[in-house]
Amino acid sequence: MKRRTRSQGTWGVALAIFAPVAIILLVASQYPTMIERRVEARKAQAQARAAQPAPRPAGTTLEIIMPDGKRLQEGESGTLGEALKSR
Repeated sequence: MKRRTRSQGTWGVALAIFAPVAIILLVASQYPTMIERRVEARKAQAQARAAQPAPRPAGTTLEIIMPDGKRLQEGESGTLGEALKSR
């Protein structure tokens, strides 16, 4: 028995090539693109920032360490001049 192979013709070849491509495109269209993901991430970041309380302003304190090891905080014992005079 001989097998008869039938040529598919141009329509068969085109269908064999484009059918898998069409299926892949159909499946891929269900997932968000990179641009859509970035937009969603930025929206989420903006909402997260809006929900957070405003940060406290950073402040510094002045601490004076005297030669005898005594520590003076800012405003604790007057000014630096008074602390030096009391020495």
